[in-house]
Amino acid sequence: MRASGPYWRPIGSSGSISVHNLAADAPAQLQLESGEYTYINKPGQPILDPRGTADPITGKYKPGVNLSFLRIVGISEGAGVTFSVRGVHSYEALTKMREKIGEAYRTLYRAYMKPIQMDIIVSTQETSL
Repeated sequence: MRASGPYWRPIGSSGSISVHNLAADAPAQLQLESGEYTYINKPGQPILDPRGTADPITGKYKPGVNLSFLRIVGISEGAGVTFSVRGVHSYEALTKMREKIGEAYRTLYRAYMKPIQMDIIVSTQETSL
C-alpha cells in the first residue's frame, strides 16, 4: 500500500513510501493515559492529529498520535527508512511530539507486543449421581 501523500514525503531514491497492510484483527485505536488516542490505520496522515479520532463512547473527537509509520516497509531493517513530515514546528512542539510518540509507542508495545506469561490451570471435577 502506498503511503506517501500530503503529509509524508519520501527522502531518498525510492520516490515512494510503502506500508504493510493491516491484519484483519489489528487494533483500530488505543486510548492513552492522557485521554488521547493512538492508531496505526492512517498512513500518510499527520503524526500528531489535533482532530484525531472519535471517542467510541461519546463520539467526540480527541487528539491522536498516528503510529502508522511503524508499518513502513523496511523501517526495522538496516538503517531504517527516512521520510519527512510536512509542517513547521517550534522546538517545544518537537519536544511535545517526541513525548507523545513515546507514550503512544509504549502503550502499543504493552498492549500488543510485550510477551505476557500466564499460568493456565485446567481442572475437572467428577460428580456422582
